Amino acid sequence: MRKRFIAGIVAFVMIITPMTAYAVFHSGTCGENLTWTLLNSTLTISGTGAMTDFNLIYDNIGGLLYVSSSAPWYEYRSYISTVIIEDGVTSIGSAAFFGTGLINITIPDSVTSIGRGAFDFTWEINQPDDRGVVYAGKVVHSWRGEMPENTSLILNEGTKGIAGWAFFGLLNLVKVTIPDSVENIREMAFLHCENLESITFKSVTPPNFGCDVFYSCDNFKTIYVPMGAKSSYEAARCYHDEIVFDGIDIVEFCIDCGESSCVCVKVIAFNTVATAKISPGAMITIDGGAPFEADIDKLTLKIEKKTPASGETGKFFAALKAHLQSQ
Repeated sequence: MRKRFIAGIVAFVMIITPMTAYAVFHSGTCGENLTWTLLNSTLTISGTGAMTDFNLIYDNIGGLLYVSSSAPWYEYRSYISTVIIEDGVTSIGSAAFFGTGLINITIPDSVTSIGRGAFDFTWEINQPDDRGVVYAGKVVHSWRGEMPENTSLILNEGTKGIAGWAFFGLLNLVKVTIPDSVENIREMAFLHCENLESITFKSVTPPNFGCDVFYSCDNFKTIYVPMGAKSSYEAARCYHDEIVFDGIDIVEFCIDCGESSCVCVKVIAFNTVATAKISPGAMITIDGGAPFEADIDKLTLKIEKKTPASGETGKFFAALKAHLQSQ
């Protein structure tokens, strides 16, 4: 009798346990090569490539406006507290986690793009300071707190992207420097940054742009790009084939000295190849050697202080002039 009783308990546990462990289990696709699974409170995104951009859905019910997301897991949003995005996923779609109960998320370095409203009404990213740029993985998600007046923002080296609407309505943002690691800038990233004057790109190759990145940036006049990159940025288009910088002045600058007035060349001197950064009256070095006080006048370098070693002066001038003429 006791053996039968124990056997009954074991059978009961075997039947009930799977039902408890998988009380909330759903799955589906969320991109051409992506799948999602929801097990209890954890949503996992697996595969390779981009996530679908989802839509916000607006419904007027009884005079009240209700907003929801077209994401396939939205109907289970109240269950979701943890999201794990596996390596190989390259983007987080617009409105992806809108309105979920998200508390924890894992974002791999493979994610370089985040769409508009992906985390709206869901989460707060822990920051060491009360104010500043908020990152989701390697992607700039937003700015937290009040921005100081006349802010010149330099994004972190290693930043992979800027999310849609990331800097929406930041009236105190005046200048931005974007490192060469940025691959994607999503739609309307700088929407209504009405006092934004200029942006400096460190990459020779333009990032991928969403549409209307600088919409309603009334004072936006200039972008600075590396020497030789002007034509690439002039031709940059968003994914609806609109020219991104139509009507915006594009000025080339030397990355090394960070000035548009700087002549940035590579010269062959003293049997080495080195970058020379030259502006009127500037002190320059060649391959970390002794400094020279330089002045540019019609492709002539006038050395006012220490000269190269005897016999190398002619080679230095010839190489420098040739490179200047080739720019």
